[in-house]
Amino acid sequence: MPNNKIKTIIVFIIFLVSIVLLLTQFKNKSDKNHIHISCSRTIRPVVEKVANLYTQKYKQTIYIEDFEIDINAVNILSDKYDLAFTTKTNENPLLDHTTIGYDSLVIIVNSKNPLNELNKQTLNNIYTKKVKSWQEVTSWNEPILISSEKTGSNSARLFEQYSGLTNPGREKGINGHISQDTHIANSALESIGFVSRIPGAIGFTSLEAALYSKKQGLAIKILTLNGAYPNKENIIDNKYPIKSELNLIYKKDNVKIKDFVELALSPQGQKIIQEQDFIPVITYK
Repeated sequence: MPNNKIKTIIVFIIFLVSIVLLLTQFKNKSDKNHIHISCSRTIRPVVEKVANLYTQKYKQTIYIEDFEIDINAVNILSDKYDLAFTTKTNENPLLDHTTIGYDSLVIIVNSKNPLNELNKQTLNNIYTKKVKSWQEVTSWNEPILISSEKTGSNSARLFEQYSGLTNPGREKGINGHISQDTHIANSALESIGFVSRIPGAIGFTSLEAALYSKKQGLAIKILTLNGAYPNKENIIDNKYPIKSELNLIYKKDNVKIKDFVELALSPQGQKIIQEQDFIPVITYK
């Protein structure tokens, strides 16, 4: 009798293991048909809307996961992610990309500031504290308070490329360092909040984040830079000096993302891009 009990237990364990293995195989097979997307938190809303449109049309599940700063190409090459939504460029020869929209870096001040326009030299003088009061730029007698973003963010990278200035503590840029007396924000929303609360503050952020914040009633103003305002026409025509792309990055031989990329470039997809305050690459009538 004991032997029979042992045999029964063994058979039952084998049965359970078989069920687990079958379920795992089914899940793995199912997951191969799903699309896994990585994106930054700032552009997650646009990713979710395009993903919902795709799910409605193709009845296919999409998983979305945030990344903080860098795109890990290894995660795409190893098929952990099928797509990365990012405002950074693709520099890996084993990966491909499709541009589905544009964004730009904009300079913002508090809405009480009478200033409407800056040039690059004045901007650099402000961020290096060669200019310390708005009275040196306009007739407004108000001290200047500077906001930057943490090193590694897309906004910080674009500002560094344009101005030649790097955050304090980093290797010196071609035009030096941003002043030590600078608020370093951990996010776009923090930088925008800093500028909206302090009359004499200045900062930089993405056009998408600035437009969204203005809609929410935050007291900020977007400045003309080097004679060009960051509107759709000036950004597309490269008249505005700081443009970034909204890219889909993927492995070259990944065929299952073809429909998703085409949908993002379709009239419905490009409408979502525009509604989320990015600039579409294709204008449909």
